[in-house]
Amino acid sequence: MTGGDRFAPELSWCGLLAAQLAAAGSVDPVELGVRPAALPDEWCPVPATGRVLHRSGPVLRPRVAEGTWPDAASTAYAEAVARALDDGEVTSVETDQLIEVARAWQVGDDVVNRVHERLVLDRELSAESRRHLDVVARSRALAA
Repeated sequence: MTGGDRFAPELSWCGLLAAQLAAAGSVDPVELGVRPAALPDEWCPVPATGRVLHRSGPVLRPRVAEGTWPDAASTAYAEAVARALDDGEVTSVETDQLIEVARAWQVGDDVVNRVHERLVLDRELSAESRRHLDVVARSRALAA
């Protein structure tokens, strides 16, 4: 099959559907009797911030329990810190990533400090890792 022939059945079906919609005089699916299945009452328990974070890679499994943080920005930053702390060390590359996440989500220094306190509290981190987290906190304090 050539490239044009491969989609011939789909294209002819689309042409038929377009003709039927034009004959009906409407392209509104509700007017045609198409109704969505049951919609959830609440889409997401975290309040919308109006900000977006574009992901260029696959969606990773969350490491921070849902509803732990008061808003999406705090949750995103806490998630980034949890990922950085996975191996027990915070590298300079992870420091740069944490600064970028905090900047992208416009996380304030108060949130950064609160996240660090809660997620680092019981961990045995090297002085170097603690220094890296301090760099992130200072960078957000300077940005404010």
